[in-house]
Amino acid sequence: MGSMADAFDITRVTCGGDFGAWRCPKGTAAIKRLRFHEFIWMSEGAGNCRVGGSTFTLKAGDILLLKPGTTVRWDFNADAMSIVRSFTFQLTSVPVSWPPAAQWPVTRHMPDGDVLRPLFEYVVTNAGKRDVPPSTLAAAVEAMMATFISGPLDCARSIVPTYPAPLLLVMQWISKFMFLTPAKKVTLLDLASASGVCPTHLCRLFQDHIGVGPLEFVYVIRVTRSLIRLTAGKSVESVAYEFGFSDVSHYTRRFKTVFGRSPGDMQKAMARGFRPPLPKLPLMGEP
Repeated sequence: MGSMADAFDITRVTCGGDFGAWRCPKGTAAIKRLRFHEFIWMSEGAGNCRVGGSTFTLKAGDILLLKPGTTVRWDFNADAMSIVRSFTFQLTSVPVSWPPAAQWPVTRHMPDGDVLRPLFEYVVTNAGKRDVPPSTLAAAVEAMMATFISGPLDCARSIVPTYPAPLLLVMQWISKFMFLTPAKKVTLLDLASASGVCPTHLCRLFQDHIGVGPLEFVYVIRVTRSLIRLTAGKSVESVAYEFGFSDVSHYTRRFKTVFGRSPGDMQKAMARGFRPPLPKLPLMGEP
């Protein structure tokens, strides 16, 4: 793991998947040998992680820190899909206060208000972005390492608008639905069922509090989330179908409504370093 020092020396922060997320169908088994240090967050579901002679049972909210050269064997929940978020990094030295390498891996639970959650979100959201300096990502990982073994540490919560309960329910449902099945069609009846109110009342709530109808809101979510695929160099056609649009022209029309330019033009602009402003809507993160 490197020498013991007075501070962490962190470099090369990377993540894969969709913002570091991996969907693991029920009953999935996997094996992986690590080349770098890795932070793993069980975002949803559960799984057994076998490392050497030890087995860790991770449930939603648990976080695990692994070292390179480790062989990890996973057995995920047999009853439902699990979602794992992770990123890797290089670590050449650790403070003398940290557990020695022989005691790794280390794990603990992250409550909802734990400062580790926004730090983890920041890293997986920004790893690989050209306008985020590597030193900034390294500082975020160092902050995670510094608080990891100290136990849960509450952080101040952001002030967010208060919405009626049916709106909160349906927005949480949309967020999870878009994350797991972005190409699947959504109907007004689906949204009304998730909210617990009739379609007419749901439309009125969206217009009064959000400013657009519920199905229009879904399209804005689809278009906004498609940006990450365009940034990765995916073709406009493949992105259109991945996010549930009937054809490229439908995707382009909706995209222009939100961002004022075509997906192709936006892709070229982002390749030159442009970062589009996001719509002023309550866009939800991953569940």
